[in-house]
Amino acid sequence: RKILATYDNVTMLKVLLSAHELREAGGGEIITL
Repeated sequence: RKILATYDNVTMLKVLLSAHELREAGGGEIITL
């Protein structure tokens, strides 16, 4: 379960980074949950 939790954390981090990159690229209409 610890491995799964780590995987979830990495996935969430990638999602946050992707959202940040899109916002930096000028897609400022992204809604953050």
